Amino acid sequence: MFTSLISFLVLTGFYASFGTGQPLVPALIIMGDSVVDAGNNNLRLTLVKANFPPYGRDFLAHTATGRFSNGKLAIDFTAENLGFTSYPVAYLSQDAANETNLLTGANFASGASGYHDGTSLLYNAISLTQQVENYKEYQSKVTSMVGRDKANEIFKGAIHLLSTGSSDFLQSYYINPILNAIVTPDRFSDRLMRFYSTFIQNMYDLGARRIGVTSLPPLGCLPAAITMFGGIGSNTCVERLNRDAVSFNTKLNNTSVNLANKLPGLKLVVFDIYNPLLNMVMKPEENGFFESRRACCGTGTVETSFLCNALSVGTCSNATSYVFWDGFHPSEAANPISLLSRPLKALTIHHLFVHSSISLSITGLRIFKDENMFKRLISFLVLTGFYTSFGTSQPLVPALLIMGDSVVDAGNNNLRLTLVKANFPPYGRDFLAHTATGRFSNGKLAIDFTAENLGFTSYPVAYLSQDAANETNLLTGANFASGASGYHDGTSLLYNAISLTQQVENYKEYQSKVTSMVGRDKANEIFKGAIHLLSTGSSDFLQSYYINPILNAIVAPDRFSDRLMRFYSTFIQNMYDLGARRIGVTSLPPLGCLPAAITMFGGIGSNTCVERLNRDAVSFNTKLNNTSVNLANKLPGLKLVVFDIYNPLLNMVMKPEENGFFESRRACCGTGTVETSFLCNALSVGTCSNATSYVFWDGFHPSEAANQMGDEDVDGKCRMSACSSAKLFLFMVPLVLVSGFVFVNIGPKCPTSFLTSLSTTHISPPLLLSSPSLPPAPAPSLQAAKEVSLPTSALSTKVESVQGDRNRTIQLNPINITLVSNNVTSTASSELMKKRVTKKIDKIEFELQKARVAIKAASMDDPVDDPDYVPIGPMYWNAKVFHRSYLEMEKQFKIFVYKEGDPPLFHDGPCKSIYSMEGNFIYEMERDTHFRTNNPDKAHAFYLPLSVVKMVRYVYQRDSHDFGPIRRTVRDYIDLVSDRYPYWNRSIGADHFILSCHDWGPEASFSHPHLGQNSIRALCNANTSERFKPRKDVSIPEINLRTGSLKGLVGGPSPSIRPILAFFAGGVHGPVRPVLLQHWENKDKDISVHKYLPKGTSYPDMMRSSKFCLCPSGYEVASPRIVEALYSGCVPVLINSGYVPPFSDVLNWRSFSVIVSVEDIPKLKTILTSISPRQYLKMYRRVLKVRRHFEVNSPAKRFDVFHMILHSIWVRRLNVRIREV
Repeated sequence: MFTSLISFLVLTGFYASFGTGQPLVPALIIMGDSVVDAGNNNLRLTLVKANFPPYGRDFLAHTATGRFSNGKLAIDFTAENLGFTSYPVAYLSQDAANETNLLTGANFASGASGYHDGTSLLYNAISLTQQVENYKEYQSKVTSMVGRDKANEIFKGAIHLLSTGSSDFLQSYYINPILNAIVTPDRFSDRLMRFYSTFIQNMYDLGARRIGVTSLPPLGCLPAAITMFGGIGSNTCVERLNRDAVSFNTKLNNTSVNLANKLPGLKLVVFDIYNPLLNMVMKPEENGFFESRRACCGTGTVETSFLCNALSVGTCSNATSYVFWDGFHPSEAANPISLLSRPLKALTIHHLFVHSSISLSITGLRIFKDENMFKRLISFLVLTGFYTSFGTSQPLVPALLIMGDSVVDAGNNNLRLTLVKANFPPYGRDFLAHTATGRFSNGKLAIDFTAENLGFTSYPVAYLSQDAANETNLLTGANFASGASGYHDGTSLLYNAISLTQQVENYKEYQSKVTSMVGRDKANEIFKGAIHLLSTGSSDFLQSYYINPILNAIVAPDRFSDRLMRFYSTFIQNMYDLGARRIGVTSLPPLGCLPAAITMFGGIGSNTCVERLNRDAVSFNTKLNNTSVNLANKLPGLKLVVFDIYNPLLNMVMKPEENGFFESRRACCGTGTVETSFLCNALSVGTCSNATSYVFWDGFHPSEAANQMGDEDVDGKCRMSACSSAKLFLFMVPLVLVSGFVFVNIGPKCPTSFLTSLSTTHISPPLLLSSPSLPPAPAPSLQAAKEVSLPTSALSTKVESVQGDRNRTIQLNPINITLVSNNVTSTASSELMKKRVTKKIDKIEFELQKARVAIKAASMDDPVDDPDYVPIGPMYWNAKVFHRSYLEMEKQFKIFVYKEGDPPLFHDGPCKSIYSMEGNFIYEMERDTHFRTNNPDKAHAFYLPLSVVKMVRYVYQRDSHDFGPIRRTVRDYIDLVSDRYPYWNRSIGADHFILSCHDWGPEASFSHPHLGQNSIRALCNANTSERFKPRKDVSIPEINLRTGSLKGLVGGPSPSIRPILAFFAGGVHGPVRPVLLQHWENKDKDISVHKYLPKGTSYPDMMRSSKFCLCPSGYEVASPRIVEALYSGCVPVLINSGYVPPFSDVLNWRSFSVIVSVEDIPKLKTILTSISPRQYLKMYRRVLKVRRHFEVNSPAKRFDVFHMILHSIWVRRLNVRIREV
């Protein structure tokens, strides 16, 4: 918006230049709806308010002022950029009581207001007509303070901004069926144009001459609009709403042109916010966001106003990654972008629908949301080695095995002497060929949709049906479930159902049949790879425990659950013994909400859920999860998942309309109260004609429509359901994640996906389990005489040399170093690692291999929730992979610090100088308890705690030019630890590292040939022309801590109050700085370049006053100015040759800094001024985000510079595989 605003000011004759002490206009007047409301609704009797947390959590003092955002509104940034030192006060707030605050403007906007006063009336908001009346009152107050003439100058010179219209459509027109029926959207827009014209005329009559009005945004792309009007399961913009917005905007523009021509002296500007917002929604990553379809608050689907509150479940921890804060309003992070690209967003709508998300309780793992369940299935299948690509003719798993009760019974009870059957109409009326197969539903079961999504062309046959007589049908699985079965065999006995114990016996028989067909080895592969699903437990409570008064009297529900847990444990153990390794089990549903349960246990006339039954189900589910965790930990290789179906079903029952249903308390069949099995028959009176409107088909079982709610397409999008609202039996949309990993090769996929390696060597990684190996290639030698080619990443990251674009790729395949005994002369080998892990080093390498696989898989996963920080945005080459790598480092990485050596040369270093990183890292490692281990056999890496700075001070003879004493000190230390320990010789130093910030650090590292050639060197002086190798070495930041702390170093003003374009001050040394001073010293007021700062000028203040900070190299390529710029919020400009910026394996420096070659120094101003305000603001925001990675903390904090250095070392270590033979 600011770009357009400046154009507007130029046209109106008010804009001269930035940097003056006065605002560019005398006042800023705001009118409209909640997108610009700053608190006028706070004291009104209306639901449309935002004066409570989490609104305002990122605003000044973390205060909820009534702004519908987590922080500043777009108009707040507008006020800043116009030069105002405060924001226009809400006219009805306490701030307006001090009338002097009104001299620079006021905000009259009200959430839920519109062009049509009837829209405001619906929500008791302040109508646009009343806002004009309040403006008249405001004019009287200003006139009384400054006099008529001065007041008229203020009103005439002020900018008046109007942002409204969305509420007219979203909160009035679209939700009013009568209005919809008699008035087309086009005619409705014409009506609004009349109100708009009246508003402009009234404001003109009151003296306003400069008016800006925003267009409608793409209404169909607001998260809440997608939820409300997009149809069940939609996650894309609603095109009809967008078409209406485009039509309205065309009329708005034409009407504005006519008004401007009609009213002399009127400067009327229409700001296009449609296209900029559409761009952010469609291309979030290009605009610095991760999420544009869901909002930050709550589930991100509809929550706004009172629905977005401190208790909203799922609210994100970092709103900067989201375009939308709530279902209708942009986040603070989106507002500055909108400011620079003309989108002051009019995104207002308030609705009372709320969606809740299902969570999967993954035993031993973590909680996941249902909206990406199929993606997680693919992750699971990739990890387990079964998935190759979509579109193949083969199923994604070899077989699907089903056990349980009537929810998953496909017809096993048909031939049994039992009342619990479903092989007659109206069961199956919507199934294939309208056939009653024995499924307890009108159509497909949830497991049928699961089979489809897994790629099976037929459903698992009922094991006791005629279909199973053709034994070839059994090769892809079978269904053993029986209606009225339970964990307790006594439950089945009551109804002559097939007990769970007998189902296991039938499974054994099934195994024998399969084995006879394909042989033992192939059969074992099928059983091991198959997904086994168990769904039972409801019958134990509803058809046994609750209806047995004696059992009720002597056994409490909690004790009954304990008894069932013993049967469950026995079942899992038996299945494990039979070779099952992938098992999913469902929780109990909310038992008290089933129609039959309400009828039987809810009391006469009751139509609400029976809470005591629900409490029992919750208690059981907790025990089920805990028991499953214990079993998964106890049984090696078992992947055991507990699926939560309690909350999704409860959500559908309590909020049927949100989930696409009409009825959730009665079932479709018969009266809908108790009918099940034989009671639900062709003669049942009252059976509904359309079961798709019902959650339940009969008194206990879901309809096909409810079962399909969990079904997803292979692209991860829901086919019929609203993904954001969790659906019943999503647990049947497939078994997705498991506790533990199965490993596959991690060969290169994209050279720039995470760490871009500088090695082109392909080495076959070890073959683990069923993973295929990559084609072998010659292994490089690790002899001391030649350069060792050690690829840098199991992660695929980008490393970029600043001079030019010399990008090279790091392959994801670690080098195998095979050693014979402990002989130093060793060779690299491409032999495959043995499957059995026996030696200590093999165990370590096995752990690293698990990490490599987990990291590789993260590229197709969703960002992981993190209480401290979630890396997101273009500042990272691959944020998801980096985050997973970081978490794996925290979980596994162990470092042994050699105790040999005495201070000050060892275990000591400077903490208050330009070389402060040496001392800070040494001291942090010395006191660390998380990464440091005292057992070298458990270490992944070994730290040589020497300080080159201290050696220069205490060993080197000043002005002697004799480097020999330092070389001998380093060499002697390596000889000492290699003689005393076996670890150096084992890897020829490849898993050892040093850290140095002194200019002589690189030279010191070559005191020992293997240290320089093989070891990981963490260096400030990361100069590729001086043998720095990004494929194995680590570039670390040079940080000048004069006091030893960050106090007073971090922070700076917003871009709007940084008057200097670019700044540098420093001594003339090295080849680059003389060129810079020659061209720019005292040559241009915008490029402030100094050899020495004028007396009384503060260096830190100059950096904080500058938009760009020039960082030329000196004698060496590294410069502390880079970090000082980041600390100050100043975009760094790197001017050097051959320098690899810190953490380039993770950070995309070109996204938040400017890289200028030495040859382009004369073009510096042209380069910097060619960066648009919008792009600069993006870079500024990214600087603020990434500087956490450069902050020095004591003690260290997650993601700070200490941990980033460790992560870079961790990445290099992942690329060396060591074996002993």
